[in-house]
Amino acid sequence: MFNYLLESEADDLLVYVVPKKLFSSPRFSSLTAESKVLYGILLDMVDQAVDEGCVDESDHVYVLYPITAICRDFCCTSEKAALMLKELEQFGLVFTAQERIYVKNFKVEREG
Repeated sequence: MFNYLLESEADDLLVYVVPKKLFSSPRFSSLTAESKVLYGILLDMVDQAVDEGCVDESDHVYVLYPITAICRDFCCTSEKAALMLKELEQFGLVFTAQERIYVKNFKVEREG
């Protein structure tokens, strides 16, 4: 059983942030929840990538997140991990080149 979260512990939580638009926009309605979570993890990795100098000659930041690490973190096969990356790429949220994952900054236009 878990204990209640105490006020003094609230700042100690580390969380991944997934953009709400990935869940609320019809544009992303067919994107799987796993891929949405993967995108949130990739976004989280961007700051560290900058600190580690993962910036290409065009000043684009990229993340190094091997398929084996995605498999470990998601408890999935390499086929599933590759499928999630492919899905994010099909939605224009990432671009993969060799071992680099370029996380794209998306803007959702107003619907309706």
